[in-house]
Amino acid sequence: QIAEIAMIENLQRKDLHFLEEAEGYEKLLDTFHMTQETMAVKVGKKQSTIANKLRLLKLSPALRQKIHDSDLTERHARVLLKLDSDEEREAVVDKAVKDGLTVRQ
Repeated sequence: QIAEIAMIENLQRKDLHFLEEAEGYEKLLDTFHMTQETMAVKVGKKQSTIANKLRLLKLSPALRQKIHDSDLTERHARVLLKLDSDEEREAVVDKAVKDGLTVRQ
């Protein structure tokens, strides 16, 4: 239970990158075998927020690293999920980083 509390407290840090938050939620789900609903209550978030964060983990690890290392936002990352292939996603990330594109662009 102490480990669970420590993980939850870590997820509530203000300076946590959104991808680190998603990875933390996944680890919490896997380690403590809880549902998204239970986790949402424990971390003080809506279940839909948890689901949206977890969805970001569908991006490849390499792409997640590029996003983490850039100034791209969670909204940028969510838009990438709508693209069909990792190649398309990577091209968009590279262009967004190079040209400083907003989500709408």
